[in-house]
Amino acid sequence: MGSILLFSILAILAMMLLLMILVVDQVRGVHRAIVPEEFDLEDEHQGDDSRQANGNGAAPALAFSDTDGSEGAPLPQEDSDKPDTSFGTLVSKRLWDAMSGKPLPDIDEKLVEELRPRYHVLLAKHCEELFNEGVENGKAGKASVPQNKHKVKGLRGSVISWIPQQHADTIYQAGYDSVLAQSTEARQALQKTLLGALKVIATRTAMVNAEALAERLLPLNPSDAQASDGQAGDDVGAGQPTATATATPALPGPASAEAKGSEPAPPALTLNSPDMTAAVAAAAKAAMKQDGVPG
Repeated sequence: MGSILLFSILAILAMMLLLMILVVDQVRGVHRAIVPEEFDLEDEHQGDDSRQANGNGAAPALAFSDTDGSEGAPLPQEDSDKPDTSFGTLVSKRLWDAMSGKPLPDIDEKLVEELRPRYHVLLAKHCEELFNEGVENGKAGKASVPQNKHKVKGLRGSVISWIPQQHADTIYQAGYDSVLAQSTEARQALQKTLLGALKVIATRTAMVNAEALAERLLPLNPSDAQASDGQAGDDVGAGQPTATATATPALPGPASAEAKGSEPAPPALTLNSPDMTAAVAAAAKAAMKQDGVPG
């Protein structure tokens, strides 16, 4: 009798344990759907531990996303990076979805609109750093596949930005090809391609000035790109007075002639003036005498 009772108790405990496991898995699945970023970091740390255990420090293969598909490869975490807490759980593709007008059940639309101006700044910086990555690789002659997820650092911390992979490829490739594109025609074609990707991003996220961003990243004159690199240095001394060369006004004709020691120039004749009439009559009389016509 006692053994039957003990077996029944153990069976009940086992069923309760199994039920708890099922509940925990269900809650974990719901949490993963709501806040996927925490699980990305968890998977990343587990991957780092496994690589250390295996003694293999090779970086994982990049996971690419489709137009609006998966998240992409997780980004490495640095101890010096502090996340911008004002964005909360709006990071990576979740941030892109919110700014693209996709309703999120746990995010207030008012918060999205308040964060939109700051998001546009970090989105433009994301595109700029993608382009610059292509430029650096183009100078080195070594191409690579860009990630569509990028950690953008700001004054309040870092925010993970995400854009569709096809636009990341276009922006990166434009920077890569701009190294060898020196003619105006070649750079104009590249700028058109770059502007096409930036316009799609701007349309999806309500970002403005895509044209200005394309012209700043890829000016038609290569020397303008070098000048823009030194703009930061010029801004440092913007508040300091600078010596500017002032042009000396040109002297009038008579004064200029007197300064050279020559005779002053005759005054200019005006139309219908007595001097003009007399001069015309004298010229006509001289011409008639020269032709043999009596005056």
